[in-house]
Amino acid sequence: MSDARVKVCGLRRVADAEACVRAGVAFAGLNRVPGSRRAVDLATCAALMTALGPVQPVLVYRDAPRAQVLGDLETLAGIGLCEPWLQLHGDETPQLAATLRKNGLRVVRALAGDSDGATVAKWLDIADAVLLDGRQPGSGSDWAWRLPAGCDRQRLWLAGGLAPHNVARALQLAPAAVVDAASGLERDGALDAAKISEFCQQVRREAAMVRSV
Repeated sequence: MSDARVKVCGLRRVADAEACVRAGVAFAGLNRVPGSRRAVDLATCAALMTALGPVQPVLVYRDAPRAQVLGDLETLAGIGLCEPWLQLHGDETPQLAATLRKNGLRVVRALAGDSDGATVAKWLDIADAVLLDGRQPGSGSDWAWRLPAGCDRQRLWLAGGLAPHNVARALQLAPAAVVDAASGLERDGALDAAKISEFCQQVRREAAMVRSV
């Protein structure tokens, strides 16, 4: 399979975006879940998206009304910002995901890592990618990283307790296309540029090891 790419979630400061650009991150998660400590308002989203440059933004929602999601996108498009990916973390229905995709949007569906293969396959028929996370997606808790058999690894993303010290092992157990981290890259409750850099380096080292075998 191709080398894994990195997604850093929970950006709140322009400095976070700049650190992602320097480290070669592929995706950056911007949290739009009310009440989350990592949640950012729409103006902050716009500033972060501007600073992200080549890094693709991913707006993260949990059970948000369809009107709010589309309203966010309309506002961002109105000030000339690219269409982000959408990551759904709640009880959103397949019908909502299908509607969003019909509008030309790219959708990532977060599922618990122990979801059965049939559930993952069903969502892969609807969404652009499936993010396999801990039992409570978004909690930052690790789990027995694995990928369901028979599913397209190129469209599976991996999260749940990932950090610089364990991401190589996680990729050995579950060689997903994207690895996603937030709490494992924080220091004193904020994303840390050095940890982001080290995480990306570990991912690249693991990819090099695989290629050399």
